[in-house]
Amino acid sequence: MAEPILKFWMVWCEDGGSPRVRHCNKQIAVAEAERLAKLNPGQVFFVLKATAGVCAKEPELRRVKFEYDPIPF
Repeated sequence: MAEPILKFWMVWCEDGGSPRVRHCNKQIAVAEAERLAKLNPGQVFFVLKATAGVCAKEPELRRVKFEYDPIPF
């Protein structure tokens, strides 16, 4: 089982790339959004809080056995 992930915030801009940095508190995320907004006038940077997470189990692998069939039809 994966370790629990503490709450975090991310900064996202619709016209930018995918967010990659997890900020440990809201104030740090807001400061980063302000910094990015100053560097990119006219673009809006949103501070997003993670509210849920989902993780699926890995699919089970199963080997299959092939049998030779000399008749092609």
